[in-house]
Amino acid sequence: MKKTILELHEKILEYLVEKWENNNLYFMPRLTNKYNRLNLGYYFLGNDDYLQFSFWKGQDEKSRVHNISFVVNSDKSCSIQLSGKSSEETAKFLEIIASKIGGFREFEKNRWIKEYDNRDYLNNLEEFINNEKIIIDNLIKNNQFDEIKLLDSSYNKNIVRVIELANKNNDFNFNYIGREDKDEDLDEGNLKNTKKIKRRFNGEIEIVPVHNKMQNAIWKLLKESKVYEIVQIEKNNIDIKAKTESGVWHYFEIKTNNPKKSIRNALGQIMEYAYFPNSKKAEKLYIISDERPKSNVKKYLRYLREKFDLPVYYRYFDWNEEKLSDDY
Repeated sequence: MKKTILELHEKILEYLVEKWENNNLYFMPRLTNKYNRLNLGYYFLGNDDYLQFSFWKGQDEKSRVHNISFVVNSDKSCSIQLSGKSSEETAKFLEIIASKIGGFREFEKNRWIKEYDNRDYLNNLEEFINNEKIIIDNLIKNNQFDEIKLLDSSYNKNIVRVIELANKNNDFNFNYIGREDKDEDLDEGNLKNTKKIKRRFNGEIEIVPVHNKMQNAIWKLLKESKVYEIVQIEKNNIDIKAKTESGVWHYFEIKTNNPKKSIRNALGQIMEYAYFPNSKKAEKLYIISDERPKSNVKKYLRYLREKFDLPVYYRYFDWNEEKLSDDY
């Protein structure tokens, strides 16, 4: 049950982040890390049986849920829920919403639910965003109801915080900072900004780029190793590419997940950089994260090299000693 609900948190977060980045769709993730819930992967309100999130500001303090929420259960069934137990005024407004949309039933006093008849939760969420959400937005705007408000860019910081946790602990690789294609000449590129970066999403938010810190540190290590005559950073979408004194190129793709997930996320990426469309540009492909690989990961890498003749290797970066491991 726990594994299922955490997978739902991940998939829904990925879906909502894409909507946020491409359509400025603001959403409300879990705001506090009480009981370490955010770090454990519970990115939205709920427990091991369900999760819920909202696209509006407004909380029912008595029920400890959003006034308006989209709810997904661990069995992937889902519903729209309206909750106004804390305020009669809010309850009256929510009743207007329920009546306007239709299909709701009151399951508790001042609480309504509209259940979907299938378990295709992402498709149901898409329909909700394209239909019911628009109706609710218009009702809030037209009625100027102060207890429930539309979200705006001030909530970006909450979204970014959850994305950073997902990037660090789970199977995500959301990039905030656009990459730049540069020439293939001797220019080594520019070091990445390791200070808080301001990025505009209808407002300014600050992002602490952990990936960039690791990228700069590894670039410096490779430069000082004297193994390479050229070390380039952010060249043609590649995190780091380095040329040996014998003229052989090595590509380095940096991830911040655990070793297994880093390899999964990076493998297609780095192979495309090295081989697309039909030429071999690098002799060695390195995937780098900051954790020592377990025996099964080492075995997997050996299998990739022996079975498929892929020159893929893993190295980990030690933050304490600022060193790169040997090849795995």
